[in-house]
Amino acid sequence: MQWSMDPAGAVATGADDDAARPLMAPPLAAPGAVMRDALDDDPVEQHLIDRVVGVFHDAGYAVDRAEIVGYYVSLKTNPFVLLAGPQGTGKRDFVSLFAEGLLGAGSAQLVRIASGGAWLDATGHDQFYRAFVGRFTSLQFVDTLREAAEPRCRSRLYLVAFDALRPEEFTSFFTTLLAVDDAGRMLLTIPGAGTVGAITLPENVLLTATIDTAAYSPALTREVARHAALIAFREPRRAAPNRRAALPPPPGYQWSWRHATIRDPVRARARLAAVLGAEQLTRLHCSPGLARLLWQGGIVLGGAALTGITLHVANSFDRRGRGLYDPGDPLRNAQQAYDAQVIQRVLWRTRHVVEPELRAAIAAWPAAHGGT
Repeated sequence: MQWSMDPAGAVATGADDDAARPLMAPPLAAPGAVMRDALDDDPVEQHLIDRVVGVFHDAGYAVDRAEIVGYYVSLKTNPFVLLAGPQGTGKRDFVSLFAEGLLGAGSAQLVRIASGGAWLDATGHDQFYRAFVGRFTSLQFVDTLREAAEPRCRSRLYLVAFDALRPEEFTSFFTTLLAVDDAGRMLLTIPGAGTVGAITLPENVLLTATIDTAAYSPALTREVARHAALIAFREPRRAAPNRRAALPPPPGYQWSWRHATIRDPVRARARLAAVLGAEQLTRLHCSPGLARLLWQGGIVLGGAALTGITLHVANSFDRRGRGLYDPGDPLRNAQQAYDAQVIQRVLWRTRHVVEPELRAAIAAWPAAHGGT
């Protein structure tokens, strides 16, 4: 079984994309082409982020724009993001509100897969129920991937949210089931399906998991660093109940996300060189103050981390080179994106080896420096 995307990373968005036409007088532009041209000239990603920010604010959820942009760009780049923090910090609400802004309230393109939960331990039939829940959630996941890979669905985004994953569930989904090959593709293997080969994770599927950091040991650090960007939640934040849901987003927003996404490091550097200039790109590093904090903690960023940071910075610009963190200043936007991604990558893997005061200073860097 093999689900594949377009050659060379191209994105399929429907039958009207680059369709062959007979040799005759130039035809009138198809409605889909007109929409794409209009979206190319319009700051759609900025509008989409503003819409998501509005959904959060209407719900009374305490969040600033930079946090939403960080999650948005991380999903474009990876696309597997962990929201980690103590229980009760509003991680599930965050995913729900983001999906409402991106997909619309009650969208079937938000797929929640619940943790087996502690209730399994109290049944007296732990092994049986764990096997049942594991198979059910795996099949639910695969059904979503199958739908997302259909040609009619390739211009849509699917957000799969794994809620409150336990350590063994994280290992099952993202170590046993999910693998990353040398080309950076995510491959899914299905236990018990026989020798059918690996399934390529469709590029329009975005993965998020919420985890309770109190339940995790340092043994999982390597797996987190390999598979995911991580956003830390520290303060309790809740959305207001019984509020009016947002209207569905305008057509074309999901298409714009798909076509603005870069997963190839060569294309990422080319976009950044075009936006910033080759000389400025070579000078792009951590802000000096953040670099000093990393030096104090003995934290060194390796080649894989630097590649991931480059992808994040490239995805922080839309197709026209406008910044998502800072639309008015490309250099400041790039610096904000760079620092945000560095912090995402170092906070989790240093939580048991760096002094708490230093980790707190790294975590607080964006708020203390105007979002950078």
